[in-house]
Amino acid sequence: MIIEEYTFYNCTNLEFLSNLYNLTTIKSYAFYNCYNLKNISNLNNLTTLGYSVFYNCSSLKELHCLYSLKNIKVNYDDKYWNSFYYESPFKGSSFEYLYDLNSLEIIPDYAFYKCDKLKGIYNLTKLTSIGKQAFRYCYNLTDINTMSHLISIGELAFSSCSKFNGTLDFYNDVNISQYAFSSCHLIKEVIFRGSIISVQSYSFSQIANISIYHPIKLYSTIVNNKENIDIYYYGKAVPLNDTGSNNLIYSIASNVYVLCDYKSTEFYGHEVKYLSCKINKLTKIIDTTTKISFLDLFCCLNN
Repeated sequence: MIIEEYTFYNCTNLEFLSNLYNLTTIKSYAFYNCYNLKNISNLNNLTTLGYSVFYNCSSLKELHCLYSLKNIKVNYDDKYWNSFYYESPFKGSSFEYLYDLNSLEIIPDYAFYKCDKLKGIYNLTKLTSIGKQAFRYCYNLTDINTMSHLISIGELAFSSCSKFNGTLDFYNDVNISQYAFSSCHLIKEVIFRGSIISVQSYSFSQIANISIYHPIKLYSTIVNNKENIDIYYYGKAVPLNDTGSNNLIYSIASNVYVLCDYKSTEFYGHEVKYLSCKINKLTKIIDTTTKISFLDLFCCLNN
């Protein structure tokens, strides 16, 4: 079943649609200006959304059961900013929450650009890629739930998402483009569990803590505000090459904590100083997934 282009265009009396179990595609402008539409249900088999599907659907706040959604159609021309143009299914929409996006692997460029009502997107269990400016100017977005498969984040993807907060936990090798999280001042911690990490300049505005599990080279330019950064290294491997270590973030961090069985006197060219950590600090940085005992002591690296 397909809802064709302009099917409900300007149907201002439309309030509800249900029993859409066989629906697979909603084409462009299908619900354009349906400002009284409050609910669309039973979208279990929906796979594809066209351009400007929900433009000015100001009463439609949530979508559920998007289990099969895989294709978000986006059209744009950003070669010149004075003639910038884009269309996506969510342009001009008023969505606050989207749920059950279990099949979505790619969020394309500009997909949720300027969706300033959007607060959360949930169950992105297969998501691998977020395109450039995908969530830019989503001022009310607080988090993206479940990013365990994410490997790529485009330029300015979350720029100006001023309420985006909490911890970013990257389970895989990941590539983060420049300014991806610029003006996101509430991010408390970034965790890199992979061994191949590429983070471009000024990807972050501010970070309190960075946790790593491998001796990766993170340059000081990845963050704009370089004050009061603590780094936690949960690995045992010693860096093999400290060339250019003065340009790394470790050289400007307030503290770098390591496990006490780290077998070296240096970390990227900096001398290791073994210090006792306060119990509240130790409790704070314990990661239960690593099965570290509270009897383990942590050591502190100072410049």
